[in-house]
Amino acid sequence: MKVSHGSRCGPAFVIKTMYMMRLTQHYRYNGRGPAVPPDLAEAYHAGVANLTDAVACHRHDDWDDALLLSAVCAQAVAKGQHKIAEAIMNLDDDLIAKLIELDL
Repeated sequence: MKVSHGSRCGPAFVIKTMYMMRLTQHYRYNGRGPAVPPDLAEAYHAGVANLTDAVACHRHDDWDDALLLSAVCAQAVAKGQHKIAEAIMNLDDDLIAKLIELDL
């Protein structure tokens, strides 16, 4: 099923949500982000855990590089793999080319 880009479940909304949640969680994990307010903690952590569902919901959609990297990073954050998430966040075209060529 294709979802319109204007929908809260559309790819544009999902990529923005995944990006913000993974970035925020990454900074919190590294001690550089604000604490989760106690009254929102349960919902926030459930949202982070549900990032995997957001990715799965769009597995049949067409993905560009930005969505793919956000999806992989979101999966890593949701599973508590913060080092992997940080590595994925740092990938750009130049670094990807160097990795492919093993030119580090």
